[in-house]
Amino acid sequence: MAKPQTIKQIMSTPPVTCSPDERLDRVARMMLMNHCGFIPLTVEGKVVGVLSDRDIAMRCVAESRNPVEMTAADVMTTHFYGIEGVDPIENAMTLMEHRQVRRLPVLDHGKLIGVVSQADLVANLAPHRGAELVKLISRATWRLVGGVR
Repeated sequence: MAKPQTIKQIMSTPPVTCSPDERLDRVARMMLMNHCGFIPLTVEGKVVGVLSDRDIAMRCVAESRNPVEMTAADVMTTHFYGIEGVDPIENAMTLMEHRQVRRLPVLDHGKLIGVVSQADLVANLAPHRGAELVKLISRATWRLVGGVR
């Protein structure tokens, strides 16, 4: 069997999504029930932001705010990176490494069709390439938060 070559071949689908107007506690419950830590927020199929479990922890919980009184829009990330489903796997690797992200919304002409994660890439790469990707993203993330090597 041939190795997958495009993002569309390895992405998680269908993507778990919600509206930016969804209450934050409900979004967290969606993450729990769907075993995911990342949800694209959509309006009419178009991604308007993304929300990670880390966004909830840092922008709600760490600030002692009440998730019942907040919406996904209150803590979502509006500056995010996406990738086209027809793009080669290498493009996702490069984007994740350079932009220090672990998940990307996958698009087809601007419409959300899936999500590709670092884990999806690692599972579909030769073992040494997967380990290399994890190391590159983790090392650069460590530098971003002020770690010392």
